[in-house]
Amino acid sequence: MEYTKSLNLPEALQTLSLDGLENVSDEIRQFLIDKFAEVGGHVGPNLGIIEPTIALHKVFDFKNDRLVWDVSHQDLPHKLLTNRIELMEKFHEKGGASAFSNPAESEYDNFIVGHTSTSVTQAVGIARARDIKGEKFNVVAVLGDGSLSGGQAFEGLNNAGMLKSNFILLLNDNEMSIDFNAGGLYSGLARLRATRGTDPNNIFTFMGFEYKYLEEGNDLAKLIDALEELKDINHPVVLHIHTLKGKGLDFAVKHPESWHYGIPFDKTSGAPTVKHDENRALIVNSIDKTIEYIINKPDSYAIIPGSPLLGRKLQDTVPERYIDTAIAEQAAVSIASSMAKFGVDSYMIIASSFLQRAYDQVLQDWTLNDCPATLIVLGCGVTPTDAAHNGVFDIPMLSNVPNLVYMSPTNDDEYVKMLKYCASANFPTAIRLPAGTIPELEISDREVDEIVGYFGQENGADKLCISTASGGVLPKSEFIAKSEVLHRGSKVALLGLGIMLDTAVKTARLLKDIGINATVVNPRFVSHLDTQLLDELKDDHQLVVTLEDGIAEGGFGAKVATYYSMSDVKVLVRGVKKEHIDSLKFAQILERYRWASEMILDDIKEALAEV
Repeated sequence: MEYTKSLNLPEALQTLSLDGLENVSDEIRQFLIDKFAEVGGHVGPNLGIIEPTIALHKVFDFKNDRLVWDVSHQDLPHKLLTNRIELMEKFHEKGGASAFSNPAESEYDNFIVGHTSTSVTQAVGIARARDIKGEKFNVVAVLGDGSLSGGQAFEGLNNAGMLKSNFILLLNDNEMSIDFNAGGLYSGLARLRATRGTDPNNIFTFMGFEYKYLEEGNDLAKLIDALEELKDINHPVVLHIHTLKGKGLDFAVKHPESWHYGIPFDKTSGAPTVKHDENRALIVNSIDKTIEYIINKPDSYAIIPGSPLLGRKLQDTVPERYIDTAIAEQAAVSIASSMAKFGVDSYMIIASSFLQRAYDQVLQDWTLNDCPATLIVLGCGVTPTDAAHNGVFDIPMLSNVPNLVYMSPTNDDEYVKMLKYCASANFPTAIRLPAGTIPELEISDREVDEIVGYFGQENGADKLCISTASGGVLPKSEFIAKSEVLHRGSKVALLGLGIMLDTAVKTARLLKDIGINATVVNPRFVSHLDTQLLDELKDDHQLVVTLEDGIAEGGFGAKVATYYSMSDVKVLVRGVKKEHIDSLKFAQILERYRWASEMILDDIKEALAEV
C-alpha cells in the first residue's frame, strides 16, 4: 500500500491518471486479500467492488456529494480510500475499523448500516432534505449483494422515481446475493445482462428512472466515463453494472457462495488456517439437526430468506421442499404462515438479527392468524460481533407476542424434542438457538440429582408441557409450560434459560460451598412461565435468580419478577442491558453483564442480606 498511502485521499483520486488509479486498485485488492486471509471477513463482495468504488471517488466529491452504502458487505475499499488505512490495518482488532459503514469513523460515512435494502430509502431522505433546503449536490446510493430483493428496496425505488431532481442509483450486479440469487426479479436482471440493458421488461424505467447498463463493471475507464455522464443529472437514474464477485481470488470467483464470507485462509489454496469458533458448537450442531429433521420428515417444508449455511444442503437433498425467498424475511414469514394455515408443515429459519425486519409479519400474518408454522431463530444472544448483527433482542421481541409459544433448548437432544413438539402443535411455535457460548458457559452433560417433569415422563410422550391431550394435535387451550428441575433445594433458585443453564449449575456449586443448597431449573419456555413451580418455590425460597442471554427489560426474568411482585420472594434478574452492543470480547461480556458465576454469587449474597 506504499503508493496509496502516499496519496492525500480521497481528494488525490480526482487528479490521478488512469495508471495511477490502476495502481491504487491493485494495492487495495492485495491489501484486502492479505487482511481477509489473516482475520477473515466479507471476501467476495469487497473484492468485486474495488474499481466501482475508485471510480465513484474519482468522479464525485463526497465531502459535498453524498454516498450511501447498502449492506456494507462491500464498503471496505471505500474505507481504504477515505483516509482509514491505519484503521483497516487493525481490522477486527480493538481500535480498528468496523466491518460496516460508521459515521463515527469518517465524515464520508452517512449511516451505520449492517442490514440489506436500506440505501435507496436513506438516499431518498437525503435528496428530499437537499431539495427542501435548496441545496445542490449529487446523491448516490449503492445497491448490491442481493439487496434488490428486499421489500424496502422497492419502497425506495417507488419513492425515488417520484423525485424531480438529482438521484443516482448504482446497482452492483454480481449475479449473487449472500446465497445464489432466487426469484423472478433476478431472472429479469439476467435478461438485462444478456441484452446489454436493452430488454424492454425493465422494472427501473417502469418506476420512473432513466436506465443505463455497463457490462464491464470492473473496468475503471468505462466506469469513470459512465459516472461522468451522470454527474449533476437532474432526475433519477440507475446505472446497472455487471461485476465479478471475488475478483482477484480464483477460488472465490469459482465458489462465490462459500466465499461471500470467509474465516482466515491460505491465500494459495483457500484452505482455512483456523478452526471454526468452537464456542458456536450448539448452533452448528443444531443447524445440522434441523437439516436432518426436515430431510427425514417427508411432509415438511423449509422456508429460508437467503441462507447459504442452510440452503445449499437442503436444496441439493430435498429441492422440492426447500423455498428460498431471497433476502426477504417479511416474505418468508408471510409465505410460511400461509402454507401452514392451509395444511403444510412449514419451518421458517431466520437469524435473530434479521428477524427484526419481519416483526409486522410475525404479529399480523403469522400469530394474529394463529398459523401453526414453526420459526427457528438462529444466532440469538450476545457475541463479539458488531452492533448491527448482535441477536440480543429476540426474547422481548417474541416472548410477548400473543398466540406464540417460544422455547429455548440447552442441548441438541432437547432441541430435537422441541422440533417434534412443534410438529404436534396447532398454533405458532418458535425455538431459539444461541449464537454461541463464552468460556464460562460451555454446554456440558446434565448434572442431575433429580428430574421432575422431563421429556417422556408424561404418558411416554415427547411433550414439553402438562396437557390433558391424549395424543395427536395438541390444542393451545391445553398448553401449560413445564420446566425441568435439575436439582431441588431451598432458599435460592437459579433459573438458567438455554445456554445460561450451565452458569446456573456452576453458581449452584459455589453456593453449596457456602452452605446453600440451591434449586436449579431449566425453564425451557421463553414465552410462558411454569407458574405451578414458581408457586411451589414460594414455600421455601427467599431468592429466585434468572439468567438469560438477551435484553433483560421485557425478557424472561422480567416476567418472573412480575409474577412474584406481590409475594415475599425477591428476584435477581441477570441479562443484557438495553443497548446496542458493538464488538465486545467474551471477557468484556462476562464483566459487563456480571455473568461469571463468581460475580453472580456475590450478587446473591448481597441480595440475601437485604431479604
